[in-house]
Amino acid sequence: MTDEDKINYLSELLAKYQRGEHTPQEGKAIEKWLDKLGAHRVIKTTVNPPENLASTIYENILSQEFKKNTKTSLKKGRIIWATSIAASLLLAFIFWIQPSIHHEPEQAAEVPVNYHNGDVLPGKPYATLVYPQGHEVELTSPDLRSYAKNENQTLKINTPVASTYNVLLEDGTQVWLNAASTITYPEKFATNERRVILKGEAYFKVAHDKKRPFLIEANNATIEVLGTTFNVNAYQSTVLTTLVEGSVKIKSGEKNNIIKPGEQALCYDTQIQISPADEQKNLAWQRGEFYFDGNNITEICAQISRWYDVKFIGTEQLSSNSSFKGSIARDQNLSKILNILAIATDVNFEIKMGTVIAHADK
Repeated sequence: MTDEDKINYLSELLAKYQRGEHTPQEGKAIEKWLDKLGAHRVIKTTVNPPENLASTIYENILSQEFKKNTKTSLKKGRIIWATSIAASLLLAFIFWIQPSIHHEPEQAAEVPVNYHNGDVLPGKPYATLVYPQGHEVELTSPDLRSYAKNENQTLKINTPVASTYNVLLEDGTQVWLNAASTITYPEKFATNERRVILKGEAYFKVAHDKKRPFLIEANNATIEVLGTTFNVNAYQSTVLTTLVEGSVKIKSGEKNNIIKPGEQALCYDTQIQISPADEQKNLAWQRGEFYFDGNNITEICAQISRWYDVKFIGTEQLSSNSSFKGSIARDQNLSKILNILAIATDVNFEIKMGTVIAHADK
């Protein structure tokens, strides 16, 4: 491979990285390289970035100003990189990154945020299975029995931000995991109970087994069922259980209650509060929607953050009340969601690589 070929390869790789089309291995390699260089980079993204962005980036990397450790500043929609390393090290990077990409053992990692023309694509089905030794693999089948090794071990399913996944446990129970959630379970359930641990949010359809109750530990609560369908939200210190069918026993501290279909139980500080279920809002994610009820703007921002892997800045400007009510499909690009959120809040939003900035002035 000639030097020109190497340079072209790096240019293409950087372009893929900017577009969010790189593989996890390529992303790791680039991040590791940047760490070695001590580079500080700021990435600003607009909905319509300038053309030939990758070429501009690469030309600046190789410029004399880069060699002299001066700060190269690219305006809106470009990347600003400053470092004290000579550009000649880029060629050495080529030799290092190629074996890293092709020979690094496959190991699933968090799904990278996908950008397209400065916009952010919605989350997608993705999860990893973590074995007790720490070995992590990407799930390619929802049937967890196909991953069983006939060992008495505890396994963990992770759905990182910007992802969701449904799995089938060995007893036939179906679990739909929302973004940024984890379920810990035994490879084979005990003879007297079926117990799992949940962090985040999941929708359960528990296989009926009157001899083995199904128990979910979530923060300060334990949810016990024999066979039923319900949703558990345990992102915060509180635990909200929404029952769809069957019956559920909720335990928190020394207290326990049974809820019926159409009811929800909120557990907080060892207390249990029973009320009519707001299924339209609580189950929206399972229907593939964001649901606005007029006073849950802060909660919607948290849901958007998890689904698109972005952070909000300036949300203190958002009013907790809005006349806007309704559902929005969450299979759309982030800009479309923010356009509706802007109407609902009378606040403008700007997308910048991994960040959503709220502006009171429209």
